[in-house]
Amino acid sequence: LDATTIATFENQMELNIDTLTMLSTIGHQGVNLEINSDDVQIYNAVNDGNPQFSLGSSDDNRLVIWAAYDSGAQTLNNIILRTYTESSSADAGKIQFSVDEVTIGTFRDDGLNISASKNLSIGGISILSDSSGTTTLSNIDDLDATTIATFNAHLTAGDITGVTAGTN
Repeated sequence: LDATTIATFENQMELNIDTLTMLSTIGHQGVNLEINSDDVQIYNAVNDGNPQFSLGSSDDNRLVIWAAYDSGAQTLNNIILRTYTESSSADAGKIQFSVDEVTIGTFRDDGLNISASKNLSIGGISILSDSSGTTTLSNIDDLDATTIATFNAHLTAGDITGVTAGTN
């Protein structure tokens, strides 16, 4: 085939192929796959379909995002983010959240870690905030009976030696 025929064929393929129902592999290892589209949609409209998206080097080293359906249905129950790693290093596979290229926190083996000099807010109101390693508890309007009993026990035991009232 000459170059003109090949170019015509390629052009017609791009214009006319919109569904490849039996396609199971796309791309080539070591080559980036570029998708030029406004939306990428993955649907699995079967009961218990639970579509997933995996990103990584293998089944043992990846991030999986699942849309978990209600049992026996096609309705969304919850979203699951799960990491897998063969590494035995502490916190391998952690999930890091960054905003404007600044890490604000990570989910690690032992739970949520808020980065230094960041805060935890409820309804836009800072509850826990950090400044150079000093954490401040703020805007607590009430304490339940268990918390009050715990504070009283520690005060009585001498575990808490002083309390200073804030000025704000």
